[in-house]
Amino acid sequence: IASESQDVDKEFEERKTMVIEHNKKYDSGESTYYCGMNHMSDLEIHEVCGGGKGELSGRE
Repeated sequence: IASESQDVDKEFEERKTMVIEHNKKYDSGESTYYCGMNHMSDLEIHEVCGGGKGELSGRE
């Protein structure tokens, strides 16, 4: 479980860095939209699509 927690922390930090780097582009006029973090920022894509249940919704 500690390894899973470390993986979640790593994912969150990677996304946070991506958001910060993107927003630098926004601030300099290189991008037209601003990014932010929310309560789902540490979830993997299959967790988001599956409503946090670890499965893809609507797919078998």
